[in-house]
Amino acid sequence: MKVMKDGRVIAQVSDLQNFLKEANLSRDEVRVLYEPHEAEQLASGYIYTHYPQTKQNSDLADKLYYENLLKAAGVQNLEADIVAKVQSFYDGKSLEEVLADVDENHKEAYEQLTKVGIRVAWVQQCKRELKAAIAEEREPNFPKYPL
Repeated sequence: MKVMKDGRVIAQVSDLQNFLKEANLSRDEVRVLYEPHEAEQLASGYIYTHYPQTKQNSDLADKLYYENLLKAAGVQNLEADIVAKVQSFYDGKSLEEVLADVDENHKEAYEQLTKVGIRVAWVQQCKRELKAAIAEEREPNFPKYPL
């Protein structure tokens, strides 16, 4: 990664913390530019910290189960409904508000599918932020984990 101060590269390092200590600099005094592979590792670490592979696997199983359950119950336009609920969540509604109109018999299934959608949308936001940061040669500012 490249370390910049006052608009110019002052070092290329692999251990930022050690460099800052040796150079007697604080993290706030510098800007860090990551190589694409370093930025991808940073993004993966951030995503997996909040959304580990085990949870992703569990979400996939939940998605298949609850989709089949709701489709067997005759629910129409399920995918569009879940996408709309996820968007409502990201537009500022609480999960409870998003699910307020759901029939009690289907509430658990809708809640699980909506949560899966929220987490997957968050991963996509992280990926978009990573691409933008690389293109703009800046540090990524990943979105906060939503759940």
